[in-house]
Amino acid sequence: MVNVATMPIRLQMVTTPDSFADKVVRAMHAELVRKLGSRAFQQSVQRGARGVLEASLKSQPEYLSMIFQDGELRKELGVADSQSAMDSLVRVWVRSVQVRAHTPRMIGPRIAGTIISIRAIQANYEDVLGRAFASYTSVNRRGEETHVPWLDWLLTKGVEIMVQTHAINHPEPPTARSRTHTNTIMKKTKGQGWGVPTDFAGVADNNFATRAIKESIEEIKNVIRAETQRRF
Repeated sequence: MVNVATMPIRLQMVTTPDSFADKVVRAMHAELVRKLGSRAFQQSVQRGARGVLEASLKSQPEYLSMIFQDGELRKELGVADSQSAMDSLVRVWVRSVQVRAHTPRMIGPRIAGTIISIRAIQANYEDVLGRAFASYTSVNRRGEETHVPWLDWLLTKGVEIMVQTHAINHPEPPTARSRTHTNTIMKKTKGQGWGVPTDFAGVADNNFATRAIKESIEEIKNVIRAETQRRF
């Protein structure tokens, strides 16, 4: 019988400490590339980011003022089916969210930080301004047609006067001539004009879309953190 307790045991490293450390780092790098570069990881982050952005967009005052029957924006912009228009807008923007995990780099004996990029909403809004819901045609009592690009006004024109010859009028009782079936109509008025209400007026780099993105950043970081931790 062999007494293991008294058996001499000797461990010998068959490679240098630097070489051993390099092998460990390279193995970690391969695991990072495999897990963070996987379709499953990127799709999970994408789903989470889309949910965050959708909730943020739908909490903005502009969205709420457009979907409520008595919302100021709905009445003044004259969008008849405003709920459908806004939901279509949000749907396009949410679907535009794309996630990409860039492969982490090896720099000498260390791994450079992994970059996860998320893209959403084109800066020039060309992804939405040409859509059917972004404008409508208004026809007056004489049959004259006017193109109304209401979404462009809301996103990019700020407090500019967009209608030079008309102003908002509130006749009583509510008039059937109103597109939104409220007591809000455009009436030709000398010396006045109309623009997007100041509280909602946005410009290309500062509007309810850019605000929603900024408000989503920290929560999206939490989504990425949670998905990363779940895989390691």
